[in-house]
Amino acid sequence: MQLRSIDIDIEIHRHIEQHRTSFGQTPNDILRELFGLSAGMADGSRRAGEGDVPSPVTGDWSWKGVTLPGGTELRMTYNGRTHTGIVSGGAWQIAGATYASPSSAADALARSRDGKRVSLNGWILWEVRKPGARAWVRLDELRPSASRGQRNTHRQAA
Repeated sequence: MQLRSIDIDIEIHRHIEQHRTSFGQTPNDILRELFGLSAGMADGSRRAGEGDVPSPVTGDWSWKGVTLPGGTELRMTYNGRTHTGIVSGGAWQIAGATYASPSSAADALARSRDGKRVSLNGWILWEVRKPGARAWVRLDELRPSASRGQRNTHRQAA
């Protein structure tokens, strides 16, 4: 899809900026979300780290016994760097990319202290704040108790 420039007034610009969820999010990403369009790239392609599980048609994300409604805020801090995003279109939208699972998002975003890619258990690293909630909750705490603690628990020691 070809991108085109448009002129907007300051009020529209402020409205777009009020809906920004991360520094990496472009105005086009924000408008796509506001208009309810797919959060993929403008040419319809998808970025690496996504696609393990098909996204539902709704804005909610659901996997392994956990459902996060559209609008749920996401954050992960790894090696002193905080990554933020939002659930939209049935997927995780972080820094202009779309992810189907917490681990694929963590693996794509996090790097070791020497800059190398790492393999992480995103369930224990990501925190979420559902719409209307005040407190952040570790994603793993939302999983059914039988599935917690049975996975590899890479910590922030990389």
